[in-house]
Amino acid sequence: MKRTKWFVLIRILIGGIFIVSGGEKLLQPYQNFLYVIQGYEFLNNAFLEKIAAHLFPWMEYGLGGLLLLGLWLKFSIIGVGLFTTSFIVVVGQAILRNLPVTDCGCFGDLLSVPLPVILGMDIAMGAGLVVLFRFYKEASCLSLDHYFLKKKEQRA
Repeated sequence: MKRTKWFVLIRILIGGIFIVSGGEKLLQPYQNFLYVIQGYEFLNNAFLEKIAAHLFPWMEYGLGGLLLLGLWLKFSIIGVGLFTTSFIVVVGQAILRNLPVTDCGCFGDLLSVPLPVILGMDIAMGAGLVVLFRFYKEASCLSLDHYFLKKKEQRA
């Protein structure tokens, strides 16, 4: 049982980080996040950058909520994992290219985090997500998926 608590804690922590990150960006004008995206010089396409600035905060917020609640857990682990992997690539390339990005922009105006720190945090979250996927059954404890499965079994 003790081990299960750690998986649930990892799930809640990563989900919470995504909710805060996406939520903070949603509370700001989208142009703020657009400016952050442009600073990474990754997409280099005004149309794609604008779409990303509009969609990414909603996707972060939604996937974080699903992960936190444990609803559609495998989907949310994979979705958050894809986001985290993309963050690692984008931040990593900015560091390697020595771009003049001093703040990751991950948490909007709420928190300023240097790129090397956020890279480490993203790598740690990625490792946590791999563990959650590997130990899916334990990670689904105290989740809505687990609750609905129990309800379904009780009706049968």
